[in-house]
Amino acid sequence: MTNLLTKENRYIIVILNSEKNIIKLIPNSNTKILENIFQYIDNILKNNTINIDGIKYIISKHYLDDKITILVLEEDINRLIYKDFLTNMFNRNYWEVIKNNKNYDGYFLIFIDIDNLKEINDLHGHLVGDKAIISTSDAIIKNIKEKDIAIHYSGDEFIIILKDNNVDNANNVVKEIRKELINKLNRFNIKLDICSGIKKCYKNISLNTTLYEADKEMYKEKRKKKIER
Repeated sequence: MTNLLTKENRYIIVILNSEKNIIKLIPNSNTKILENIFQYIDNILKNNTINIDGIKYIISKHYLDDKITILVLEEDINRLIYKDFLTNMFNRNYWEVIKNNKNYDGYFLIFIDIDNLKEINDLHGHLVGDKAIISTSDAIIKNIKEKDIAIHYSGDEFIIILKDNNVDNANNVVKEIRKELINKLNRFNIKLDICSGIKKCYKNISLNTTLYEADKEMYKEKRKKKIER
């Protein structure tokens, strides 16, 4: 039993079937697992994999006798391939997997670019530049829904896929992200703004094609800002 508890991203659940009681033995402090384990326990008993809060877990079962079952939930290591550890978003690898998908009809794709990341890096250093990237990702995550997709596409570029068919909502998301950044970073005397392009996804048109169109819209805004300066 001890060796089961030594690996990160692994969770042990002991079920005492005869007493209808569940004892949770969890090797780290993932509160989401603690909060949700009861509602998922029936499905965990039935299946070999399960998704909890968007994370896929592989389930192995150890039956000690007819009364006690030990379940091992182990986070699917493949998920880590698609995680951006700076922003905690999906990364470019994930985009490469979904970019040819044509089944996002009615959704909106938002392409966001940090206006002046190079200037921030040059004036304040790359650690502050990383803070600007993290602040942008935090603002994005705060203003989208759990069902939406957020991707750190490159250093200063982000993709949001809103599972929503309302362009006003998409525009409002960008507005709120911008407001969040201005309020947060002005306190540190860092001027940070974004440019964005928004395009609706259509059936039989790949996400990559939609990104290309959103990118053109984003550069229109960027050129307009340069003219106005």
